[in-house]
Amino acid sequence: YYTLDETEPTLESLVYNEPIYIEKDTVIKAFAVSERRKDSGLLNETVVVLRTATPVSNYPDGQIKTTDKIILTANENAKIYYTIDGTQPTENSILYEGPLTISKDTVIIAYAVEDGYLDSYSATFKYTVPVTSQPEVNYDEDTEGGKKVTIGTDTEFAEIYYTLDGSAPTKESLRYEGPFEIKQGVVIRVIAI
Repeated sequence: YYTLDETEPTLESLVYNEPIYIEKDTVIKAFAVSERRKDSGLLNETVVVLRTATPVSNYPDGQIKTTDKIILTANENAKIYYTIDGTQPTENSILYEGPLTISKDTVIIAYAVEDGYLDSYSATFKYTVPVTSQPEVNYDEDTEGGKKVTIGTDTEFAEIYYTLDGSAPTKESLRYEGPFEIKQGVVIRVIAI
């Protein structure tokens, strides 16, 4: 006879007649009876279930930039699966293979699997991406070589990129680090990310 709730077993408790499947750390208390022998002593055993570590992220919930790389980790040999549609992940979900970037508010739900361990609990990470305000270009003052240019945006933590040849800027363009000088006739185009 046995119990799984830390109470003392009695003749009214569960009868052991097949293997017990346990999904969490459990205290098993049991004793055996026989018509021909004296009852056994009480077995009081804590069974620790080996479960894959729950995935963690390098960014806590909250606001992140579109350039931030979200890294998920769990046990070294575990595979992490995740969703971004609000559903619980399964082994048919997206397999995590490297850093993630997001461009809009996103909820990532992830769990890990590993041979020889129970699947991890799922972890939920909620991220918001601020709407980036349009950058503003100011031609502050005349200099010997042309004009002093400053670029700014009202969006905190925004990264500003620019071109001086009239082409559309991208994350691979020049990154704005501070005021600079341009000559007359230069076409500046900017983007804030």
